[in-house]
Amino acid sequence: MIERLFEDISRVIPLSESDKACFAEHVRYKKLKKKQFLIQEGFLSLHTGYVAKGCLRSYTVHENGSEHIFQFAIEGWWMGDMYSFLTGEPATMNIEALEDSEPIVMDLASRERIFEQVPKLERFMRILLEKNQF
Repeated sequence: MIERLFEDISRVIPLSESDKACFAEHVRYKKLKKKQFLIQEGFLSLHTGYVAKGCLRSYTVHENGSEHIFQFAIEGWWMGDMYSFLTGEPATMNIEALEDSEPIVMDLASRERIFEQVPKLERFMRILLEKNQF
């Protein structure tokens, strides 16, 4: 599954085998069942992730119980509550699996180690953010 991620990254920046090995040692694979949360509103967002399989949605619930959907993330997309992830503040949204899904996730410390060891991946993430693909 990580090969698809490497293909997507390689469309933006070149990756050597050592770059791939470094990245792979700092990420984890999660399995989410349909309706299971990756992140819940009010809790810390400890991970950000790439959807290797499945589909996720991010949303909030208004006081009247209605939902406001912000984004869907299909295979090959990234999703996370970046504000919570980067600041340590509670998440302002829920991220839920719409079907059985398998995101590849990284925590903040792992992300920083990846950026230190493979600086071009920091550029890749910046490009994603600038294109609003994260």
